[in-house]
Amino acid sequence: SKDFNTDIFEFDLHITKDNKLILLHDDTLDRTTNAVEYFGYEDVKPIDHTYAELRELNFGENFQAEDGSYPYRGLRGDKIPDDLRAVLLEDVLDKLESHGKYSYIIEIKDGGENGMRGVDILYDVLKERGLLDRVIFGTFKGEVTEYVDEKHPDMLRSAGVSEVLKFYGAALLNLDLGEDSFKYDALQIPANQYRVVRLGTKKIVDYAHRYNIAVQYWTINDADDVKTLTENGIDTDNWCGWNPDDLGEGNKPYQAAVSIAPIDETGSYRVAFLNRVKTLAQSKKASAPSDDRAHYEYLYARCCAALKDF
Repeated sequence: SKDFNTDIFEFDLHITKDNKLILLHDDTLDRTTNAVEYFGYEDVKPIDHTYAELRELNFGENFQAEDGSYPYRGLRGDKIPDDLRAVLLEDVLDKLESHGKYSYIIEIKDGGENGMRGVDILYDVLKERGLLDRVIFGTFKGEVTEYVDEKHPDMLRSAGVSEVLKFYGAALLNLDLGEDSFKYDALQIPANQYRVVRLGTKKIVDYAHRYNIAVQYWTINDADDVKTLTENGIDTDNWCGWNPDDLGEGNKPYQAAVSIAPIDETGSYRVAFLNRVKTLAQSKKASAPSDDRAHYEYLYARCCAALKDF
């Protein structure tokens, strides 16, 4: 769209019986496909079937159009178009990357050994395509989080459930912690949907930014919520689309996303990007308000460190 610039894609993955990663949000295929009819039982999970078997399903079976109709319901066999069948992680990434360079938020829904095996597959796919620094990985499974930290420490990841709760307590108490206290790079959290734990406040955002942790919220569908959270300084719209020329009052270094700056095959674009940010940050350090000065100093140091790689 000419009016809307997409720079981040988010999707969920499940592992199949033959170790393929397909896109699916729900824990089962029952709600969105004709799996119950096709396989003859309920609670159909991807792990119980091969990718080829899942390709026989109509993933548009229960899609409801704005007029209330179900335009794809009843399609079976050869009448199911390819874009209404199960889709592989690799195919989605290759399709998107053929149109431009994007960043991704990817969650693996499986837990236990299935989730760990899924992480290994995801890691290999991302590494093969040079996408590790453009993906934030997420999971609700604590054992999968621990596995990622142990086996794939170079994966950028969001905080797990227990880590979010610990972060919330530290933020409320304004504890002075070192950056090594946090193994994650982002908080991907609900805003204020819960009465007791309110994560959508400026205090939470500011505390996260103190430790260079990005803050991204789900699911925000209300215009007033969007306005409030944006004023609080969230990173959802700025994680990787930030322009260094916009470094002005109110723009913090964490929005620069230097680690995933645009890069061409020679690396020249990233070098230019880093140099521009470094110069702008250096010019801001002395004149910035005291509350912002540390942010600019950090940004300048981060750029200097990154430039050593080129």
